[in-house]
Amino acid sequence: MTNFNQKISAMQLAIIEALRLATGQLSGNSREQTGAQHTLADQQDDRATVKQIERTRMDAMASAVSGASSCKIATGSSGGAIITEANATKRAITNAQNKWAQGDESMPSSLGQDPAALALLDAHCKKYATAANVAAGLCETEGDIPGGDIAVDESIFMQTDNATYGISEKRMEAANAFIANVVNPAPKTTVSDAQANTPEGRILAQMKNASNARMSISNETMAYLAAQVHRKKDGKTIDWAQGIANEIPGFNAAVFDDGVANKDFLMLQSRQFLLSPQWAVKSDKDEATAIKEVKNILAVIAYQGFENYQLLERIATNLAAQTAILSEQSPLTGRGL
Repeated sequence: MTNFNQKISAMQLAIIEALRLATGQLSGNSREQTGAQHTLADQQDDRATVKQIERTRMDAMASAVSGASSCKIATGSSGGAIITEANATKRAITNAQNKWAQGDESMPSSLGQDPAALALLDAHCKKYATAANVAAGLCETEGDIPGGDIAVDESIFMQTDNATYGISEKRMEAANAFIANVVNPAPKTTVSDAQANTPEGRILAQMKNASNARMSISNETMAYLAAQVHRKKDGKTIDWAQGIANEIPGFNAAVFDDGVANKDFLMLQSRQFLLSPQWAVKSDKDEATAIKEVKNILAVIAYQGFENYQLLERIATNLAAQTAILSEQSPLTGRGL
């Protein structure tokens, strides 16, 4: 009897265990099926999200390229005309300064150092005399641009209306006089015909040539800086510049009626993305505008990079010339010029 009861108990336990295992298997299968359904749903959601993002991005890019708001930066003929004008101005200033240094017949410097110095002073008194000059009896009346030929912030680095960098034609003349005063206020005397036929005179002529070569580096660098503030009068570019300036707080006083200088062109291109609240709001609300802004910023950075490269070229050239001059003037090397 005992054995029979034990067998019944064992069978009951076996049945219970079988039922428990079966229930667990069903639960596991159910969990796996539910998990698979969730995974599939997640994947479908992810694909839909990615598809929507890509669609939005493509629509925004298309709008950025062809939309009405895609012309925020000045490029093409307008920007190219400003750069071409700056290059032509630099060339003209450089040629004039080199003629001054070399004692060209058209320049007072051809008569010698003293006449050259007096010519600069005469121009100063006529156009750029200061109140101090008049008080000292050096000049009769104060000039139209006091200190224009002796103060960099009155010519090359003059900021009209405290906002723009382009200067008037009169201040461009002052910039020319300023460069002469800075780089070569007393050009070396030209070798006379009589001296040219002597060994000493020929050596003197070569020393003057070397001096002129070194002066030409400084002349070109200063001319490059002056050319950046020479205004180019172009209606389309003026409208663009005025429109951008009106959007930037603090630049409302900027006036471009007389044209846009290359320095102003670069300044507006650089600052508009940061300082224009109107475009900042648009970029935050509209994907197309944001992508367009990134595209335009990259274009401006590329342009700035080349401008920086040109400036670095001039810095390197000036440093090389300075090194040569210092080495030449050293007591351990040859004589200086």
